Amino acid sequence: MFGMDSRRLLDALVGVYVSLLFVTASALVRWEAIAPEFSVGRAVVIGLAIAAVLALVAGTVQNLAEKVTSAVVLLIWGLPVVYFPYLILIPEPGSTQALVAGAGALAVVPGIGVTSIGTRLKIRRLREASTEIVTITVGEYDRNGSRHWLEVGETVLSVSLLLLLIGLMTLIGPLGIFERPAFGFSLAVGLSLHTLFRHRADDDGSKITVTNMGVTVDQYVDGSLSRSFIRWEDLNGYRLTDDTVELVRPRRFLSTVAFDRGEISDETALVDGIRTYLPRLDEAGKRINEEIESYT
Repeated sequence: MFGMDSRRLLDALVGVYVSLLFVTASALVRWEAIAPEFSVGRAVVIGLAIAAVLALVAGTVQNLAEKVTSAVVLLIWGLPVVYFPYLILIPEPGSTQALVAGAGALAVVPGIGVTSIGTRLKIRRLREASTEIVTITVGEYDRNGSRHWLEVGETVLSVSLLLLLIGLMTLIGPLGIFERPAFGFSLAVGLSLHTLFRHRADDDGSKITVTNMGVTVDQYVDGSLSRSFIRWEDLNGYRLTDDTVELVRPRRFLSTVAFDRGEISDETALVDGIRTYLPRLDEAGKRINEEIESYT
């Protein structure tokens, strides 16, 4: 049920995202020509019709979750951001043109939803297709009901702050936010609450599952849960330091995923599971002959 409902939601969000960008960009590019006869109501109807058609088309795309979480992620997030400098520099605050640009900037919300749900679907598919070998925890990992609702609250608050910011920029302009204390105070309170949500827990931890296809990691950072599935083919090997067990990836930035050895519930089981699929590496990234050197 989760998979089917989430896939339909992904299709719908793709339709809304593309429709918002297409309708608003088309209007703004030809604004001088269409401004005298522009109708918000007609634009909404056209946008909804396009979104519905695009959602049906998206439903026919196989592996859509993989496609929207690949290299196009930055493009999906980046396109709506173009509207922010446009809102600052071009239209009169509160004008119809600003309203159209604000609607385009709102595409960032379904855009985030597309990549978020796509990631969840992809990770779920990989987990269901893989065979679990060993599961261990790192630190104070605890997945309970209160954490779930705190995560939901943080997400709702984040989206609400983003909508508030776009709405204020559309209606009163970026300078108006600072000129009117009530609006500035509302944003400050919202940001303070968001910071409180982000740092609500000091018991961060992880759950690591070694499978025949890769490693799944459920990790709490500042109380927020992130999920990932790292395939064996996307890793160069693993490394042991005095303090950490590290998974090494073939890239320049964020090249390692590290876990505190002192917090691992069963280090022997974890390393035995990993070494079945990955070679051990030294600090220079060269392979270590494990017949000569023990991982302990």
